[in-house]
Amino acid sequence: MRYGMEHMTVEYYHAGTPYLLPEAIEKIIQSRGTIKNACREMAYKYSTLTCRIYKIWKRHAKGIPLCK
Repeated sequence: MRYGMEHMTVEYYHAGTPYLLPEAIEKIIQSRGTIKNACREMAYKYSTLTCRIYKIWKRHAKGIPLCK
């Protein structure tokens, strides 16, 4: 077993998936619980899927680093 090696994961998105800036990710995180239908609103605003918004919220809640 090797010590000191971090486990690396790679996530792949569909070719048409837009890149989210850190500011956009922060707005998505802060929108939860403050905006009515936040998931749909953020998905529409950033041209992405609602499942991606939920994934951002879930990763933030667990403290996992967020992907762009």
